[in-house]
Amino acid sequence: MSKVLKNKRLIKLNQYDIPQETVEISEELRIPRYHVNNLGSKGFYIVRIKESKERFQVLHRRFGSIANEKTHINDWNGTEVKQYFHNVFHYQNRSEDPQEQYKVISREKWFTPKDIDIVMAIYYHRILTTSQLTELGFYSSKSAARLIKSRCKRLRDNFVIDSFQPAVDNVVGASENHYMLNEVGAYVVADYLEKKNIKEIGWTPRHNEIMMHNIYHTIEINNIFTAFRKEATLQKQRINRHLTSEEYQKSLDDVFQVEKTIAEYLITEQLSGSDGGKIKFNPDGLMILKYNENSVPFFIEVDRNTMQLYDFAAKIPRYEAYARSRLWEAPFGGFFPKILVCTTDERRMIELARTVQDTLKVKALNWYFTTIEKVKDNPYGSIWIKATEAKQSEFNYVDLIEPY
Repeated sequence: MSKVLKNKRLIKLNQYDIPQETVEISEELRIPRYHVNNLGSKGFYIVRIKESKERFQVLHRRFGSIANEKTHINDWNGTEVKQYFHNVFHYQNRSEDPQEQYKVISREKWFTPKDIDIVMAIYYHRILTTSQLTELGFYSSKSAARLIKSRCKRLRDNFVIDSFQPAVDNVVGASENHYMLNEVGAYVVADYLEKKNIKEIGWTPRHNEIMMHNIYHTIEINNIFTAFRKEATLQKQRINRHLTSEEYQKSLDDVFQVEKTIAEYLITEQLSGSDGGKIKFNPDGLMILKYNENSVPFFIEVDRNTMQLYDFAAKIPRYEAYARSRLWEAPFGGFFPKILVCTTDERRMIELARTVQDTLKVKALNWYFTTIEKVKDNPYGSIWIKATEAKQSEFNYVDLIEPY
């Protein structure tokens, strides 16, 4: 237990607790939530100066008062507080020379192709949890979770990736680790993709500055991706291994395989809207499945029932603008991806499907809807309804094989 000075009284707090005043001030200053988690775990807290609503003091449970570098007294404005914790936490796990650090670890015996696969998965998905990395199948043994934790710890210690644990009920450390790319990892990615420099990979340290509600959304998107990968692996394992090589290959063609899954920050396009204005096309995710020797692309949208229907409807013109731009022809072989929408429950699913049906102008776009729970159970099953059937009294549930 540690003691914290607050309002001239000594209050005993667990070392991982975050004082409520600090939480409220952090929300007011819009400090990223994973920085707030670090406040609790590293012993920092923020209090408001009584004489002013816009001035603050930064304190530490062990070292006491933290002076502002500009004034040399413990008196900060909101911008200075936010910048201070950005410098303290965002760069706390940072190599002084990331490129040189990558050259060093690339020659280490412990750094294997398996580590590169883990780094690339984190790069493509932005944030991955320990359980998600385990489900991606890097290890097939019963101790897969332990091996993932061990590898990720070593990668983090060498500045390849970074990690944080979101607070649960304002208690830090109550959830599993969430992993993000770090600057040394950016050089791993650039080298793997044969890019000249890290600017070409589309990632910067700013991509790790993400608000907590966006973190939950990203994690849910990646839950959808891992569900597709996990079920594809299970279907492959169910194939009779005693078949001849020709029969086995034919059976393999009859199940889906996941070629690629990519997070939203890597698939952003600036487009011209129907009124001539600029709009941003930014789906939640892109997934490419292989079925019957064909690569089949899908855009993913995950709805956590946190936005109004008109906000969701605003996504539709962006897809239509992307369709008109013809930018999809080269990467997808002239096949416009179908749009898969996963949401919280069936009532919300019907509301979204009807919203799309009422708003959609380009009827050639194919929208499919289901619930997140059904995807986690079996994404390849007959769980999808079409937007064109949203207003029918009975729905015809289809699977992803149906159109192919």
